[in-house]
Amino acid sequence: MLTVWQKEKVTALIVALRSGGYEQGTNYLKTSDNKFCCLGVACDLIDNKRWARDFSGYTYLERTAFLPPSIKEMYGFPADDGICTKNITESHPRDSSWTLATLNDAGLTFSMIADIIEYWMENN
Repeated sequence: MLTVWQKEKVTALIVALRSGGYEQGTNYLKTSDNKFCCLGVACDLIDNKRWARDFSGYTYLERTAFLPPSIKEMYGFPADDGICTKNITESHPRDSSWTLATLNDAGLTFSMIADIIEYWMENN
């Protein structure tokens, strides 16, 4: 069960993903051309001064593709690649789990991902 504080963080993430204020990228939390994975947006909202430049783009607390443990805990996500869901899209109707990272990289829009996060939050 999420705490009130975690729900506030998750709500802020949902709003940010729907805002159009972040350009979506893939494979990295933040790319060299300043595009973000949905998990990168989560990091940026906590502290946008923690990004460090590296060969692939940027790292956040030494992570390039998944959430640092402290950020994962702040949002109450069960894993460093976000929440898991099954059979989320008709184009991928298999029994495997999909995480926020894989959904982002598979081409779901930030708005679609925000809907998934909102559903997860309301049920936790």
